[in-house]
Amino acid sequence: MRTFTIDSAVEFGTQWLGYGYQPHPGSLTVFSSKDNKQVSNLDNRAVAAFASFTGFLWKKGVDQTWADKQSEDADAIVLRYAEVLLTYAEAKIELGEVDASVLNALNQVRARSYGVALGQTSAYPAVTITNVAQLRSILRRERRVEFAKEGLRYMDLIRWKLAEKALTKPVIGLPDPTAQNRAKWPFPGVTPIDDDGLADYSVFGTDVKVVAQRSFDKAKQYLWPVPALERRVNPKLTQNPGY
Repeated sequence: MRTFTIDSAVEFGTQWLGYGYQPHPGSLTVFSSKDNKQVSNLDNRAVAAFASFTGFLWKKGVDQTWADKQSEDADAIVLRYAEVLLTYAEAKIELGEVDASVLNALNQVRARSYGVALGQTSAYPAVTITNVAQLRSILRRERRVEFAKEGLRYMDLIRWKLAEKALTKPVIGLPDPTAQNRAKWPFPGVTPIDDDGLADYSVFGTDVKVVAQRSFDKAKQYLWPVPALERRVNPKLTQNPGY
């Protein structure tokens, strides 16, 4: 199984942008390689009230030179080849046309992520199964980890009709920086993952911190409203249900 890559988020205890990243509630200072000394840990909510509430700090799409330049010059991604490959694989899976090209598309993405050649199947978790249901699950998880922070997840959930499950679950963050919670940091246990690849935090009760609640109305929100301007231009257009 391919996991959420360290290229996407900064790992606890590593240097990033010239500072140690450690949001542990007991770490009030961190080492700054820029200043060559311990400095106040602004990634810790015990020090900075608006430090990351989830503990995640994005590395993906960020160049470390930006901190020195105090500006960013990232190119806008319109379409990545990985999306072409995974879109092709998904289409073939949904059509029930699983063949070698589907496995090849999935494995091209995985091999690149592990920095090895496609044929080095022992060096990355190569996909070999051909069961449609299992491949659908693999494909959906692959899109989730491959396209983190790239703005594709919402429309994936809409297309798969999973928004009513995923977008009604709370956003969970790190426990408050109290002595009681330090023993459970950064999380009180292994999160159960259901067959749709969605996390279930309810088993932890009050041991997790809810930082945001979400809602999704399945009766109407799988479709967007037709803009009023378009309906005035074309009176024959009808409105989608619920709007």
